[in-house]
Amino acid sequence: MLMILYSLLFLILVIVSINDLRTFTIDNKFILMLLALGIINTIYTENYIDNILAAFIIFIVLIISSFIGLKIGMGDIKLISVSAFFLGIKGVFIAFMIGMVLSAFVGLILLIIKKIEIKDKIALAPYLSVGIIVVLILLK
Repeated sequence: MLMILYSLLFLILVIVSINDLRTFTIDNKFILMLLALGIINTIYTENYIDNILAAFIIFIVLIISSFIGLKIGMGDIKLISVSAFFLGIKGVFIAFMIGMVLSAFVGLILLIIKKIEIKDKIALAPYLSVGIIVVLILLK
């Protein structure tokens, strides 16, 4: 059962990442699909408190952070929040940090080779997706 859930999660993350690279948006239908899969995962694994608390905490922390200066889109906030239903409190923060470090590294390289300017935005979903997948592989 978990392999099916994780396979669907991976597929949706790939689609979301490609879409974000092209349009800088994350469609809510994919967030809702991930939420449904995450709820099924939470019920199946019986990690109710950890997963629900993780989703709530990461959502609130990122919403507050976005209001005080962190440049992160609402789609990215929703993406990492619903991933908490798969990763739990520890895993979601690790996945978020992996995604942020990876995006900063790629962004720096793109700046150095002059593919972007400092004021340009980059799609965050591909890097968050890598963080989510890494945590699933290493911690689950």
